[in-house]
Amino acid sequence: MARKKSAHAELGKLKEELEQAGPKRSKADAPKPDDSGETPNEAERLLGELQTLLTRAGDEAEDMVVSRPLAALASAFLLGILVGRLLGRR
Repeated sequence: MARKKSAHAELGKLKEELEQAGPKRSKADAPKPDDSGETPNEAERLLGELQTLLTRAGDEAEDMVVSRPLAALASAFLLGILVGRLLGRR
């Protein structure tokens, strides 16, 4: 769980650095929506949702590994064998 806190702290620091280092734009310099019809704010919102989903999935995977380490180790071992066999056929 300490990893979670340090990862969130690191993300917060990076966000602050980007805000400070990023060039200030005027409204004339603002990016225009492209042909997809999505505005930059919508793209940022979608990226935020993706980050939330990936964080949640990572947390669930970490919880599963902590609660069942032997099952996680066996799964990783079997997945490694499967990937090795698939790549070895080429």
